[in-house]
Amino acid sequence: MKKNIPLFLLWAFVSCASLPYTIEDRKFDKAKQMIEEGADVNQTSDCFHALTIAAMEGDEGLVKLLLDKGAKVENRSKECDYTDRIGPFKMKFRWGARTALDRVANAKIAKLLLAKGANPNIAGYREYSFGPDYDAALWNAALWNAVRIADFELVKVLVEAGANVNVYNKSGKNAIWEMAEARKSQGKPEFLSYLQSKGMKKLEITDVKAKSTDGKILTKYKHIATGAVTEMSADIAKGVYENPKNYSALTLNAADGAYYHYAEFVWAETGQNLYEWYLLRQKKTGTLK
Repeated sequence: MKKNIPLFLLWAFVSCASLPYTIEDRKFDKAKQMIEEGADVNQTSDCFHALTIAAMEGDEGLVKLLLDKGAKVENRSKECDYTDRIGPFKMKFRWGARTALDRVANAKIAKLLLAKGANPNIAGYREYSFGPDYDAALWNAALWNAVRIADFELVKVLVEAGANVNVYNKSGKNAIWEMAEARKSQGKPEFLSYLQSKGMKKLEITDVKAKSTDGKILTKYKHIATGAVTEMSADIAKGVYENPKNYSALTLNAADGAYYHYAEFVWAETGQNLYEWYLLRQKKTGTLK
């Protein structure tokens, strides 16, 4: 027997189901109305949670309302294909594990998220299927993005909240330093000087450091933010050790069954950051670009 769904219930379902897309369409007043009427504030679109979209779009009142109604700052996005505008061009890539903080629009919204426990040292990743970053998983730390968009107040807020100023890029250089140098070349030297005063330094993957990773295949690693320990299978551990270029810099976090970037983990036995170790293994095997 077919049941008829009352029209008002159907409308409520569709309305609540579309909250992330309503925010994505920048219909902020409508989104606020939907939240007040009971929309699920932790719902996700095909890519991102409502809070992540709101934080990126920059509506402070909407972000505050989402948080007041129970939106979780620790939510991570699922992996999806995404199109972003880089200058005049649209670029497609795969994006995963995004947080509300890692592309936050401004310092005011960042403060709201941090006050609710957002961690500036976890972030989403991008994977490209073309160009110079082909097949590389790039980690998008919130501080890197703050320097990218040249928001000095946001940079200071994140650093004061404990954001790591020394973050490797895929070439073994300091991603934050290189972005700050780019800002300096545009007449904004304050980013480089401030971050240097907070301990930012040039990073380098040397032969001596690479040699120090020889001798033992490690399997147990710890998620820095949560302390959760995961054991890598022996076959994968051996493969990454011997041929790191054949493996993406993403790994499973057994506690929640999700994949995060190596930058978020350390080896349980040595305390070394997994991404640093991964780059050193590339150096040792002659595959670091």
